[in-house]
Amino acid sequence: YCADLDNDGDLDFAVALPGNHEYAWYENTLLTGNEVRLLPKTGQKSSYAVADDGEYQKGVAHNFRRIGAIDIVIDESTGMMWQDDNDTQDKTLTWPEAMNYCENLQLGGFHDWRLPEIKPLYYLADKESATTLDTTYFQHTANTDYWSSDINRTTLFTLYVDFGAATIQKIKFFAASAKKNIRCVRGGKETFHLARDNTNDTVTDTRHRLVWDDSVDANITTADWQGALDHCENAGWRLPNIHELYSIVDPAKLSPAFESSFVYTANKKYWSSTTDNQGRRYVIDFDDTGLVENENDSTQVYNVRCVKDLP
Repeated sequence: YCADLDNDGDLDFAVALPGNHEYAWYENTLLTGNEVRLLPKTGQKSSYAVADDGEYQKGVAHNFRRIGAIDIVIDESTGMMWQDDNDTQDKTLTWPEAMNYCENLQLGGFHDWRLPEIKPLYYLADKESATTLDTTYFQHTANTDYWSSDINRTTLFTLYVDFGAATIQKIKFFAASAKKNIRCVRGGKETFHLARDNTNDTVTDTRHRLVWDDSVDANITTADWQGALDHCENAGWRLPNIHELYSIVDPAKLSPAFESSFVYTANKKYWSSTTDNQGRRYVIDFDDTGLVENENDSTQVYNVRCVKDLP
């Protein structure tokens, strides 16, 4: 049952409490996917170098709320509602089965569930521990692979999140033996809100309030991880954290996997400023569907693209 109890223009929803014929009311925080909203923080709290993710900790912290009566978790920071029942921990399916499962899921009185896109699914993972979700709220979870709905139509690779390492990997969707875990979602689908300014070679993200360097410098500059941090900081920018860098990935593309507003793009790996508690730095391979990897060797030389906050 839905009604606008607080007169804010959004329908709030009632959840039937098992056994006592009573209802609990919850405010509807689901978003359309077009609102101005900062990206979620990565979870990194320790700093390993000046100007890294642990020092800046950019973004907004997840604000989870669990409704145990119907096994769902609402993230009020993103406006997404997540399934969290026995199936999310125990059920493994092929990718077509997973798509069908979420499309037919009836949970909490809702019928508009879907298999999540790769970005909101990846943003759930804690990047510092590089392991599972916040088990205070997500009480049915596993440190394993979870399907996303994203597929590259050219290569027929589907993307999934490895919640045992907080990375993004790919696999042929028709591989019969490729069964992975599932976690369905409700809420608005995120879309790109990027615009290039040709007068100063920048790309502005109006939704996440970011400005990206898209000069030839972003195409040719390479450095080790410390050098990447220093390069951006000395130029009046900063090295993006892994959520910021992944926000400009277009998972439908193979190479280069940048959103189309970017002109100067290299088919290379790019550094982020994020590090897990094992000392591994997160990088994105823009030459391979924007896969996210953990790099043990910070002296490796990769490409650098800088970012700053939109005033």
